[in-house]
Parts: sequence; structure tokens; C-alpha cells
Amino acid sequence: MNEIMGTTFLENGKWLLRHEGGAGNKVPLLGPNEVLVQLKHGQAQIFEGSYGRDHRGVVIAAHVASIKTFEKASTDPVQSP
Repeated sequence: MNEIMGTTFLENGKWLLRHEGGAGNKVPLLGPNEVLVQLKHGQAQIFEGSYGRDHRGVVIAAHVASIKTFEKASTDPVQSP
């Protein structure tokens, strides 16, 4: 297993991952239901898993086994009171 980092998106009932190094492309995010039900749209996360690649080595899917961390995906600066 490898570390997979990216931002999750729920589109048309399917989870997608904009992965680190993916030039902004989204790929299907596949995994056990107990992992997928924990996901949130627009959230940056780190997973344990692997990438599925085509014959050219291009990432075509992310296969995740577990979630390592959750991080808030936001470009808004955090403001203190």
C-alpha cells in the first residue's frame, strides 16, 4: 500500500479524487463501503491505497483501503476572533 493524497468530490453519485500530481484531473475513487461513507465532498485527505494505471502509466483510478487523515480543504484564511 502507498500513501494517496488528494481532494474528494461527489459527482453524480460517484466519488472522485483530484490526486496530488494529477494536473487537476479527477479519477474514480474506489474502496470498501465502510471507507467511502466517511468521505466528504471537497475535503483534502490522505489514504492508504494504490493507483490503477493504464498501459502508458497514466492514473485511471484510485483504490483506497483506509483513510489516514482528514484535512479541511479551503483557500479561505483562518481568522481568529
